[in-house]
Amino acid sequence: MEPGEGQPLLQVPIERRASGTSLRIEARAHGVDAPYEPSELSPKQAEFLSHIRISRGVKYFDRQVLNYDSRRLSSLGVVDGAFQAASTFRSGYLWRDSLGLVLYSVAIGSAVALTHRAEDGKCDPEQARSIDEAIRALYPFTGNVLALLPFLLGLYLSTALSRWWSMRTECIGGLWDAMSDMCVLVSSLYPLREHAYIRHRVVRWSLLSHLLIYKEATGDEDLSSLVQEQLLLPDELVRLRSKPIKGQLVWTWMNAFFAHLALDPVAHPLPMREQHLPRIVKLCAKARSSIGGVFSFLSCQLPFRYVHLLSWITWLYCITQATQSGFVGASAWVGCEWMKLFCEALLLLWLPLLFLALLHLAEHLLNPLRSSVIDFPRGALHRFMEEEASALCDAASDESERLPPLWNGDPLAGDERRSEARPARE
Repeated sequence: MEPGEGQPLLQVPIERRASGTSLRIEARAHGVDAPYEPSELSPKQAEFLSHIRISRGVKYFDRQVLNYDSRRLSSLGVVDGAFQAASTFRSGYLWRDSLGLVLYSVAIGSAVALTHRAEDGKCDPEQARSIDEAIRALYPFTGNVLALLPFLLGLYLSTALSRWWSMRTECIGGLWDAMSDMCVLVSSLYPLREHAYIRHRVVRWSLLSHLLIYKEATGDEDLSSLVQEQLLLPDELVRLRSKPIKGQLVWTWMNAFFAHLALDPVAHPLPMREQHLPRIVKLCAKARSSIGGVFSFLSCQLPFRYVHLLSWITWLYCITQATQSGFVGASAWVGCEWMKLFCEALLLLWLPLLFLALLHLAEHLLNPLRSSVIDFPRGALHRFMEEEASALCDAASDESERLPPLWNGDPLAGDERRSEARPARE
């Protein structure tokens, strides 16, 4: 077996480094570095690796996060993790909102400082105390909201994360499970070479339904890319055009296809149809339900009043904190208390930034089917599904490289083949 051949895509790439014009891939197996050159990999693995990029412990597939080093994020690596494209702190919207609050606070502080600064420009502790007295009424409000806001945002983020996890494990994962179970069943029922078109159709339709989820979730009606990838045939494109729930319709085709095989006594009838057809129908229903669950989460949003009130409280606190920091900064400037000014500047920068980051993060988790860096890595998931489905469908066929199970009734044939394949002991 060639190096890298037969290894799942999940286990091949750990690091990818550019060395001149060639790539040197290091796969860590059993704690030992095993260098692979691109020529030593199978075409699928080489194609998969061409999409992989690793930066500071985060592995990207194209521009979406595939996985990351959690140990690194739990140590000082959290600092350079803030500069990752996947970090919340790389959000342009977050920094736009935070910068707006800082500019608002600086404008208020400058205005107050200019009206209370001594004419000769010297420090004036009396004027500084008067500014502190003017802003003291805001302290109880900001203190109480500061105690309550993390709890409210924590509930919101927990709900969003729970929905995200359910979409990943129960919806996408449920579709994946149904696809794999269908491939196992079809592989055992249709193992012969003449049945290859049945196994291929099961794999193709399963992968098609997965990619259609993302198309529908983003409102993308252009299915030409699926035709180019040979997942969708031209006549199937006509059937899906302008139809809703496209991914679920594919599993209706799958169900009808096997129902036809069960009722057709000539063209590859379904073996033991009384037992197997109900199982196939159940798997098709599970896959359709998993896809439907995705759009249940997307269409059934959290209550508007809840999200609006939470956003209102967050922004009210941020604006009040910016106002308070402006007055405190002005007091520190007038009284020449530079350490107090520095500490208040840190408070103004990080507290609103933290709460707005939690608000933005929760909003993004509610729809992870888009194409941003922190959404589901659709390209990688598609390739993992394809690899698994193809392996399962061919595992029991006579075209597999592995020794097939005994279905021809000869109890010795398998043992003879195994004895021939087993190396002799010295």
